[in-house]
Amino acid sequence: MNMQKCTKIYLCLLIVGLLTGYFSHITLGVYQGKYLVENYGSRIVMESAMDFIRKEKPTPPVTAIFYAKVAENIYNGRTTDYRNTLDEILLEESQLPNVPLKWGNDKNEYWVERNGIKPFSPKISGYPRFNLENFEYITPAPPSYMSEEFKAELNKVIDAAGNRTLEQGSIVNFYGGIPGSEQPSGIWLNIYYDYVNKYNQNLKNKLLGKQISEEGYKYQQMLLAQALADAFMECWEVKYKYQTKRPDMAAKTLGREINLAMANPPFPSYVSGHATISFAAATVLTKMFP
Repeated sequence: MNMQKCTKIYLCLLIVGLLTGYFSHITLGVYQGKYLVENYGSRIVMESAMDFIRKEKPTPPVTAIFYAKVAENIYNGRTTDYRNTLDEILLEESQLPNVPLKWGNDKNEYWVERNGIKPFSPKISGYPRFNLENFEYITPAPPSYMSEEFKAELNKVIDAAGNRTLEQGSIVNFYGGIPGSEQPSGIWLNIYYDYVNKYNQNLKNKLLGKQISEEGYKYQQMLLAQALADAFMECWEVKYKYQTKRPDMAAKTLGREINLAMANPPFPSYVSGHATISFAAATVLTKMFP
């Protein structure tokens, strides 16, 4: 076979291969694990947003709001200027009504500032919600400081931390989502992506035509991101209503120490941010994947 004929055959195979790859990701909405929006992947866009967050290190609720805005733009086919978007959120946060801070000390129940680090985003609960409107609820107050109920619950935390395994410590640090990472809301968006990827690769789902399309992925990603942002803001409203000490701060009053798996974040303890947003994420994902 001469060189010219070989070249033509090679070019034909190359073109067929390119077209096959192109139409496969248009049809299925999946190409090498990436979800495409025109020439860019909605997942790739979100990953780049996470890289921006890792560098900028905003507070957890600000990060969640940022992701929600990025996801909304992805769904609506708009690009996001990350710098401008984050700066706009921070500006709006600075203009929200002040929340009086109950500066704590070793003798009272309130959160104590450490090393001159100010509390994260005390005003963010005043930021507009994405989906919650006229939402009213009553969050029970934490147990009275140093009551028998309080001490019992605190001792449970101290004992659990003291008996923590290395594996449990690794899990704590993974879900901790400290500044410099994609943060807790980003972790849940990653969990969603990983699940969809496995869901779409499942042979049974392929045969039944139950794969999640690009459009479906974008919509669900937006709903999850917005739910996480709203949950963070609701949680922060409660945190700064009660402004409770973190467990290791209270433990010192009992003459005990807590073996921390990760450094304490600079904001009040009750209610738990991770528990709040994780329950919100689990609720949304359960509706998506019953």
